[in-house]
Amino acid sequence: MIFKAYAPVDFDPNLKYGYGWFLGNNFRWIPGGSPGFKADIWQFPNQKISVIMLWNFEKVDSYKLFDKIKNALDIN
Repeated sequence: MIFKAYAPVDFDPNLKYGYGWFLGNNFRWIPGGSPGFKADIWQFPNQKISVIMLWNFEKVDSYKLFDKIKNALDIN
């Protein structure tokens, strides 16, 4: 049930929200963090690829950055 979409999100019409995970067509993403830190996990189950991003700065827009990274990884 963790990867079942239950609600839309307002910042990206292509995403849905499950239990803690944001769910796209071929990927899932879970962000988190605390003051001074940020972490994101992106998973592409069909390709068996996971990308873990750890930051020492909580204001980085990792969603925009990962959009560029996934193009380089050819996992669109």
